[in-house]
Amino acid sequence: PLTKDRYDEFADFLLQFSQNKDFQVNHTIFPFPTNRHANKSKERTDRKLTMPRDWDHLDFTNMYPQMILFKSDEKGTNRKIYIYKEGQLTDLYNFIHINKQWYLIEKLEYA
Repeated sequence: PLTKDRYDEFADFLLQFSQNKDFQVNHTIFPFPTNRHANKSKERTDRKLTMPRDWDHLDFTNMYPQMILFKSDEKGTNRKIYIYKEGQLTDLYNFIHINKQWYLIEKLEYA
């Protein structure tokens, strides 16, 4: 089972990830995929790969000042940030825990 420490660890990571551009680039897997899906379809309609030189800093703490963390898998090695606008899922950010470090590995966009 997950401990409170793992949740606190991800929350601390997310704060640093949001506030420090260099830390964010170092904790993002490149080329970074953004997969677009039509509505709630599982089929991808488009894919964009971003390299570090083209990276736009993501400040989750300012963009989304209120977040709730939920258990996402048995091992606690994965976290997902779901973004809803007007009750509809628009974006999903997927993070993974590798070698005691958190990394952003992909973004899903829903049109």
